[in-house]
Parts: sequence; structure tokens; C-alpha cells
Amino acid sequence: MTPRKPAAFRLPPQDREPARQPHGAATKQHKPTASANGDKITITPLPEEDSDTANIAPVPRRGRPERQMRWGLILISALFALLSMGIGLWATQIVSTLLSSHPWLGWTASALLALAALAALILAGREIIALLRQRRIGRIHSEAKAALLEDNPDKARQVQSALTRLYGEREDAAWGLVRIGEHDGDILDAEARLHLVERELMTPLDRQARTLVASTAKRISILTAISPSAIVDIAFVAALNLRLLRSISTLYGGRPGAFGLLRLARMVLTHLVLTGGIALGE
Repeated sequence: MTPRKPAAFRLPPQDREPARQPHGAATKQHKPTASANGDKITITPLPEEDSDTANIAPVPRRGRPERQMRWGLILISALFALLSMGIGLWATQIVSTLLSSHPWLGWTASALLALAALAALILAGREIIALLRQRRIGRIHSEAKAALLEDNPDKARQVQSALTRLYGEREDAAWGLVRIGEHDGDILDAEARLHLVERELMTPLDRQARTLVASTAKRISILTAISPSAIVDIAFVAALNLRLLRSISTLYGGRPGAFGLLRLARMVLTHLVLTGGIALGE
């Protein structure tokens, strides 16, 4: 018996595509196949590709919320302006009355008024400097976060330079600044450079801040143990916490003025309203 010789067979053309199975029916897993019909290629897709994901509407992106006017700030500013005008008019009337009746008293009042105006200008300048300093610290913090997220060594070096200028005149940061300066020529990525700055410059400040917090906590525990009522406790805790926040802000270079102190006081009162309400309920 002689073996059969190899032969080629031509498949008949497909007149119609096989019927699709309904969605959700159990189908046998198979790989995508391709069949050649002369010059025509037919590709059979996977059953999982026939899904309803294309019918899902895209979620619209939320735009940036519009900034609303701060009517409370406008009210406070208007009342403060009216109060300043009233005080100025009252002082002017006193000086003019004294000048007409008793000239030497009028000139003395004029000198005192000029001295008060000079003190007010100095206080206003100090407040502006304190606010600018706090904004500068906030900007350094934002730049440090951006440098870490983007892994940008140039931004990290800028943060290092800004902190060096901020703490350059402080004696307690001199050793850390010297250690940081020894690595100025090193090639470091953003995370390593910021970690170096945090270890050499901020760790001693963190240690001092923890000491302040511990000493304040001891005082609060002693006062609350001696105090007879919860209202007195709240007053003592508010005063000590406000003093602690101001000390920590000064430690890190903030040096809050009157407006910054008011903001810290609002934070303290918001916390004490919750804890004090629980204490009064007990």
C-alpha cells in the first residue's frame, strides 16, 4: 500500500457570519482567530470585547469654584475705617479746643497726638512685615511639596536657599547651616536634599517645639487639677495654648503679629468649644 501524497484543499467561502450569542450567556473561552479567504482576512473578536463600556457617559470635569466675596471681611474693614475716622475727628477737636483756650496744653496734645500716630505707623509696619514673613514661610512650604511631587532637584535647591536665608541670622541654626553648606556641591535628588535640610536644620527646632509642648501640657494638667470649675479650666487652657502657639510660630520663624495672633486665637477657641462643651456636660 503506497502512502498518500500531500495535497492542498481550498475552503469554501463563508456566506454569512456565525450568529452572535446574547450578551451575558455562558461562552467558552477561546483565543482570537483569523481565517484567510483569498485576499480577504476575517478576524473574530473575543466575547469580552463586546461590552457596554462604550455606552457609559463620560463624567464631566468640575471646574474651579468661583471665589465669592467675603462680606464678613468687608463689614469688619468698613467698621474699622469708621472707628478710625471717629477717633481722628475726636482727637482733632480736642487739639483745636485746647489750642484756642490754652495754647501750651494744645501744643502738648499735638505732640502726644503725633507720638501716637508714629507708634501706630510703627505697629502697622510690624504687622505688615509679620504677615509677609508668614506668607513667605507658606510659600516655602508649598515649593517644598511641589519639589517632592515633581522630583525636581532645582526646586529643592531653591527651597534650601530660601530656608538658609530665613534662618541665616539665628544662632541656634548656625551648626545646621554649616552642615548643609558642606553638601552644596553634591549631586542630590529632590528627596535627598530636602531630607538633608530637614535633618540638619528642622530637627533641632522640632526638638525644641516638643519641649515647649511638654512643658505646657504639665502646666495645664496642674492647673486643671487645682481649678474648681470647667469655665476656669477653659480660660487657663485657652491662654496657655495661645501662648504655646505663638512660641512655636516664633520658633519656626513666623513671629505672628496682632492679626496672626487673632488667627491663632480663633484656632484655639474652635478647639476649646468642642472640648469645653464636653467638660461642661460632665
